[in-house]
Amino acid sequence: MSESSRTFAVFAFEEGSNPLGNSDVCLYLWRYLKEIHSETVIEEHGYIDKDYLVDFANYYARSFECVDKFTTRYHFFSFGFNEAEFVNAIEESNVAFIKKLQDGYLGFVVVKPIERIINSVSHKIIGKTLLATYPFDVESGEKRKYLTQTYTASLFGIDLRIESLPFQMQDPAVGACATIACWITQFPLKHLFGTPVFSPYEVTLKSSFFPTDSRTFPSDGLTAHQIKSFYNNTGIETEFVYIRDYVDSPHLIGDMIRGYINLGIPIIVGLDLVITEKQQPEELGCDGSEQPVNGDIEEEVGRHYHAAIISGYRHNNGNITELYLHDDSIGPFCRTKLRGSNSWDDLDNEWLSSRFASDNYTKVEIRQLIVPVYHKIRTSRIQIEGAYERLRSKISIDNNAPTDTKAELLLFENRMFKSYLLSKQVQNKLELLTEPMPRFIWVVRFSSNADSVLDYVFDGTAAYIRQIGIVEYL
Repeated sequence: MSESSRTFAVFAFEEGSNPLGNSDVCLYLWRYLKEIHSETVIEEHGYIDKDYLVDFANYYARSFECVDKFTTRYHFFSFGFNEAEFVNAIEESNVAFIKKLQDGYLGFVVVKPIERIINSVSHKIIGKTLLATYPFDVESGEKRKYLTQTYTASLFGIDLRIESLPFQMQDPAVGACATIACWITQFPLKHLFGTPVFSPYEVTLKSSFFPTDSRTFPSDGLTAHQIKSFYNNTGIETEFVYIRDYVDSPHLIGDMIRGYINLGIPIIVGLDLVITEKQQPEELGCDGSEQPVNGDIEEEVGRHYHAAIISGYRHNNGNITELYLHDDSIGPFCRTKLRGSNSWDDLDNEWLSSRFASDNYTKVEIRQLIVPVYHKIRTSRIQIEGAYERLRSKISIDNNAPTDTKAELLLFENRMFKSYLLSKQVQNKLELLTEPMPRFIWVVRFSSNADSVLDYVFDGTAAYIRQIGIVEYL
């Protein structure tokens, strides 16, 4: 093979400019890859990406614009090597080097052969992306939990694996932010429930069964009803949770996020990006005239609604201290801090950085959570809340309960719950493990010093609140 016809290149991560491009998402991806210690990049040309190919066949192939159907895929590794070493490993079937590639794999980024004008500049569109997460253990002792599964990639016959959650940028031609949010959720839903996966074009098309006054293509974005329409057309139900309903019980939002993420169920988060402008306040002088007051004040002048995916969280003994978002306008696993304890209406992430300064965003709030759930989980999180609160109150007034007793509401699949019980010492263990249980189970768990003490178990497949057991830990 001649050098001119070679379909790949190998180079050091820090060598030259960012090959992904200079859009906000591309720059974020490069910073993120540096954080997870990328050392070497393999650039793979002529890659056929299934999702893009469907979009190409349904949209771009019928456009006047001449658009390529092939993409470029970039693979990232955590150790240094050069092109000669890589070529030699392939030609000589160097098992040790190939094993090192597999162990040091950090994932890939697909770059589509299309560009979009963003802030008057043409930028490349990032396609399907799978990257390694931040470490699960934090030096402070906190832990991270992610909504991830194992995905495979084949690089010239080398089988590679990565634990991640798919990401891609929005392509306004076939789908805006809500479309990409729905697209991302399909992967964990397929893993859990065997539901199909559709390309962004197909997601937008299925969502349009609920009509609006906007064109379907190019896409202006999806309404909440269109999001629900998409899921209903794929055999999935949805639960809409509005943060305003939990002002007096903010801990329930954290419980809900933990419960669904721990089960592997994705959550679409509806964000309000608050726009403010500085105003010069005035007050009346002694003679009745308006007098300027020292200092400006921030006045809200608008809000933008935006959809993203909660892809994980960081916690201190169960208390969430940081969220991770898959945000199509930022990137995967975007750090999102809570400015105060359970402050779901006051977040801090990239939207407040200098990159978005021209938008004047000064606050990020969670407006709602949209949870796609399998239709057999009939007892909703809202329904189970009453039983949860009653049990919390009961334990809180129990004089025999340890002072550090903590309650949480969890959702389990039957096999996950029994696997957990198998690893613990509990009363009537054999009876509990051999007793038939519904596929989905709500559990109100009380723990002390990070150890489970007592579980109240509810049937998650019932249309009403139905307690089916109590587990006492020894």
